[in-house]
Amino acid sequence: MKAIVLCVLAVIIFSCKKSGDEAGVTAAKKPDDVVLTLKSLNVPISTFDIGNYSFQSVMVGNDIYYASYSNTAKTQFLVRYNVNSNSFSSALAKSANVCACGYMNRLLSDGTNVYYIANDATKYVASSNTWQTLTYPSTAKDNAGEAGSVYYNGNLYFVGGRTASTMFKYYNISQDKWFTVPNYLYPTSRSELAVYKDRIYVLGGDGAKRKFAWFSVGSNSWTALPDTPFDVSASYEGVYSAVLNNYLFLLQSKNVYVYDLVNDVWAAAPITLSEAPAYANLFSNGQKLYLSGKNSANIPVAYELTMSFKP
Repeated sequence: MKAIVLCVLAVIIFSCKKSGDEAGVTAAKKPDDVVLTLKSLNVPISTFDIGNYSFQSVMVGNDIYYASYSNTAKTQFLVRYNVNSNSFSSALAKSANVCACGYMNRLLSDGTNVYYIANDATKYVASSNTWQTLTYPSTAKDNAGEAGSVYYNGNLYFVGGRTASTMFKYYNISQDKWFTVPNYLYPTSRSELAVYKDRIYVLGGDGAKRKFAWFSVGSNSWTALPDTPFDVSASYEGVYSAVLNNYLFLLQSKNVYVYDLVNDVWAAAPITLSEAPAYANLFSNGQKLYLSGKNSANIPVAYELTMSFKP
């Protein structure tokens, strides 16, 4: 009799525990649940004057590099801003190759150094504050301007070019050599690229405004995704996408479109920011999102975007 009573009690306890656990389970978060809190950082006023021009920037760890062009009426500069210490470096070595002329592209980084590959192929070596020339054969340079570009796992990837094409190639940093990979699915120019795990996502571009696909580095193959529900505005000098916590964020003016990389679905509506700097670029350091840009006085500024979810 005692054994029967204990068994009955055990069943009751187990049933109650199961019921309580189920009641405490929260629904999986959806891209529509994402909240971005914008904060303007109190960036020190500097003498780095961009002027009434566009510029380049790239995030390396907790540093944002700002680079003005070599062919403007303003003094060219390269400077590093640290988001943790809220401070600028002194002026760094600059390269004439970072120029708003001929072929153009965007600054890329391998997590330590900075690269600019357009009219020429150059590398900024952070440890020595110097620029180096990289191998750049005519076959790699052909139609290289305005290609979409991104860094992943030791390689700099480029898709399309000034004349819309399906060309997909990469520069291997350690070997200082160029390689081709299976062509992209659509002719494009100025596409936006982002990396998630071993996938390289390609969004939009001239001639492919709503096209969306990803390339698996592991299987060396492309997978087409449904067209984006909006036109993707991309730029050869702007960085409009960043990945954080299994979500892809795409900056379009003051709107941030959110894509769930696990479930392959866009949020129903974008998040509209209250403000954004001129020529804003979007980056992630793996913990938060950041916007780089310039203010009305044409000097570098930065904003922080903290990600959370609706209750």
